Amino acid sequence: MGDRQAAVIRRGRVVAWKLLRRLPESALRRWLHWGDSGPATGIPPLPAFSAEPTRLLIAPHNAAAQGWYWARAAQTLPGTAAQSLHVDRDDPYETPGDSVVTEPVYLWSRTWQRAAERFVAQNVTHVIVESGWRLFGNGLSGRAIDEVRWLQRRGIAVALLFHGSDIRDPDRHAAAHTDSPFAPGLWSGTEPLREVVRDNRAFVAEANVPVFISTPDLFDDLPDATWLPVVVDPELWQSPPPFDHDGPLRVAHAPSSQMLKGTDLVERTLQRLHDEGVIDYMRVRDVPFEQMPAIFRTADVVLDQFRLGIYGVASCEAMAAGRLVLSHVTDTVRERVRAGTGFELPVVQAQAVDVERLLRSIAADRTPWVAIAAAGPAFVAAVHDGRLSAERLAPFLASGS
Repeated sequence: MGDRQAAVIRRGRVVAWKLLRRLPESALRRWLHWGDSGPATGIPPLPAFSAEPTRLLIAPHNAAAQGWYWARAAQTLPGTAAQSLHVDRDDPYETPGDSVVTEPVYLWSRTWQRAAERFVAQNVTHVIVESGWRLFGNGLSGRAIDEVRWLQRRGIAVALLFHGSDIRDPDRHAAAHTDSPFAPGLWSGTEPLREVVRDNRAFVAEANVPVFISTPDLFDDLPDATWLPVVVDPELWQSPPPFDHDGPLRVAHAPSSQMLKGTDLVERTLQRLHDEGVIDYMRVRDVPFEQMPAIFRTADVVLDQFRLGIYGVASCEAMAAGRLVLSHVTDTVRERVRAGTGFELPVVQAQAVDVERLLRSIAADRTPWVAIAAAGPAFVAAVHDGRLSAERLAPFLASGS
């Protein structure tokens, strides 16, 4: 798509948006069915804060429940209350959150938008804005940067946070990674991501506020950012040791995005090894969040991703469960983890071409792999249980606007 065509589409969206916003809210509510469940008005309650001097709101994405977990981590700091708010986009992987607003209400309800603006202005001292999204839908007209300035004028300190594809340059990644999902002609989602990343990079430059990243590979895109480690609950994932049975090796793969995780690169190999009886392959799709710990407990090995060269929430959950994790994590990311935490990342390096060899080796003799799997819970407890994340948040929360 050329720049001219993209500009025409953007102008069309703006015109359509303005026309829809002229409709009475009652008509929009009936049309979009946002009052069909929950409160009679369809307007959800906003999060409640305790009376602490520092009151943090993290919103509005909550990818993999991280907004909620980071809020819990922040609350361990003295004098700090924290809440998360996120938009429900009908995600099959439902995750915890303090306050949830449906997408139609977030986008179209002027009642909710005005209430959210008043709530934030009156109750919040610090805001972390996730993924370049607007806090108030389109409640405050203009650009996302205008919302940041609106918050700052009310004495609220603002930081930005990015999770991955919202700021990762797909062209840079494709040039650096053999199996990148962003290689030319491979994935239709690449072009929309280019636009998102372009807009978010401009937003970061103009906002000139602290920036957090959830995974250390994103230093390639935001070298001045602060790594805010993802958080998992070690107790939730606590499991008996793997390899405690006879029979085929139990292997699980639960991709949140099959393309980004590289499922297509390994699926045939996994099925063939399953048919041979080398492994018992568990193909996990669209499983609710609360069922995942039980699934990982039944696995010996968890395969994460083979295209991005990173590790994130899924690897941390599998490590917390004491599973042996196979995934493609670059040397650069491993060195950044080592430098930033003092720990080695206990994830077995595996590109797609390595998966068959590794699984056959593990199935033939599990003993050498036990210690690597056993290192996972200790690593997660040290780096991803929320304490280090709270330390990384502390300087921002000690600052004013």
